[in-house]
Amino acid sequence: SNRLLKLMEKGVSIEQVAKVTQGFTEAGIMVHAYLMYGFPTETEQETIDSLEVVRQLFINGCIQSGFWHRFSMTAHSPIGKQPEKYGVTLVGPEKGTFAYNDLEHDDPTGADHGQYTEGLNKALFNYMHGIGLELPLSTWFSFETPTTVHGNDLVEEAIYSPDKPDRLCLDYRLFWIGGLPEIETVDENWVYLTFHTNTNTISFEMERVVAEWLEGIFPSLFINSNTVTTLKMLKEDYQTQLEGDFDEFLYSDFWVQLRAEGLLLIRY
Repeated sequence: SNRLLKLMEKGVSIEQVAKVTQGFTEAGIMVHAYLMYGFPTETEQETIDSLEVVRQLFINGCIQSGFWHRFSMTAHSPIGKQPEKYGVTLVGPEKGTFAYNDLEHDDPTGADHGQYTEGLNKALFNYMHGIGLELPLSTWFSFETPTTVHGNDLVEEAIYSPDKPDRLCLDYRLFWIGGLPEIETVDENWVYLTFHTNTNTISFEMERVVAEWLEGIFPSLFINSNTVTTLKMLKEDYQTQLEGDFDEFLYSDFWVQLRAEGLLLIRY
């Protein structure tokens, strides 16, 4: 549920989850979904809609297994520290001297979460075996449930929707998962800049001044680097050092190929 993901401050959306899990699957990496229900203020409608999202993730091959966990409020979690912020009331237990962790709470606006446990687990078990994916969600419950508000193509549309243009991601952090570039001289003004990744070697012929600028940038893009480099910082440095059109740079063959080979833009 996008509303609940925002309330949890997860920093992701249903659409992002669909794209990323499908990307893992395409790369041959199996995905297990850690699923939660019963989060404070979660309604019956949101519970059913969440199951519909899970169903569509299975249909589209985004995930291969999963497990439903009922929400539990703990003493040191953001909710345990500020229950009123999440619309719930702490009701127990009395604070003791040892292992004061699992808290009891009252959720006046949420659903009767306990009644959904059996149906959610039954649906998931069948989905993992490729069974019942075409059946109405109400099939899995012994009581009347809401009809999902999601269309049948929610996940499919998310997977194939255009990505956000890089020029709109200035606050994103840059990471490079390949090796350091190597410069090979062509003549006084031109060089080859070569990158080695886990699966490929790619070379670009470019002006020496641009190649040397890039050679100095890439050490800061490794995951274990102590330096943070955002796209905005790269743009400012590019315009200062090279005095070029950064938007044109973002649409160059060089940038497009590196993005495909492991140059990552991550929300920071």
